[in-house]
Amino acid sequence: MLFNVLAVATLLTSVSASPILANPPPGYIWDVVAWEAGCSRGGCVYSFNITGREFGSDPAVPAFSARCLGSSDALGGSLLTPCGINDEGLGNRGVLSQLLPVDEHGTGAHLSVHYRVTRTDIPVPEGSFYSYTANTTAPYNQFSAPPMSFTMSPELLLPMA
Repeated sequence: MLFNVLAVATLLTSVSASPILANPPPGYIWDVVAWEAGCSRGGCVYSFNITGREFGSDPAVPAFSARCLGSSDALGGSLLTPCGINDEGLGNRGVLSQLLPVDEHGTGAHLSVHYRVTRTDIPVPEGSFYSYTANTTAPYNQFSAPPMSFTMSPELLLPMA
């Protein structure tokens, strides 16, 4: 776990190039299970499991499985929080999650999940990574409904040279 946290921190701080948004891989989805989120006066908490199967080829997006736990302040936003990787896959990847502040367009938990992979199988600038990011709005259900399942469709951010 400590290695994953350090690897993610290194990934986040080592990229100096500005990323560009690429088309999302068609058909690539992540499965969220056991979603629970709730709020009190001090802020909100959330927890869930997320998996992404290996996808594509030449090169494939590596599979992952992670457990995410986090909290936000009373205003509803939180910092990116490393998730615990639950599998024995490559060590050059990390999953992070955060709650985004609720805007004027609705209520619910505005969830953002990031999957970052340092690509060692294709030529990219040293220290660069591919970042898959998915955003969704899910209900605060901790006190009113059972844990939920849903899917997220990520977009791909590519580092620029």
